[in-house]
Amino acid sequence: MPASVEGIGIFGTVTDAWQRPLDDVGSKGRDRGLGAKCSLVPANYDGPLLRNALVYEPETNFGFSVLRPIIAGGPTEENLAEATALTKQIKVYPLSEAGGEAATNYVDV
Repeated sequence: MPASVEGIGIFGTVTDAWQRPLDDVGSKGRDRGLGAKCSLVPANYDGPLLRNALVYEPETNFGFSVLRPIIAGGPTEENLAEATALTKQIKVYPLSEAGGEAATNYVDV
């Protein structure tokens, strides 16, 4: 989760497969917009973790997060471009690939 920048932040919720919220993340979440790494791990996981990561143990084998940019002052062409650039700093990858070059596919909807 990237840190917020002036006028633009990210907000979202980490959930399990049944859409039960685990935590809010981003500018209004536990990391308070300062940026954080989040790890979803299975129950009773005792393997390596990312240093200083926010760790979640969903009750299901899958989890996901819905994230959105928050833009101060309403959308303009300039701050929409900045919000897009900020959201493209979000990386999603298996824990086993931490530390490598994580490739995240971004889809413009």
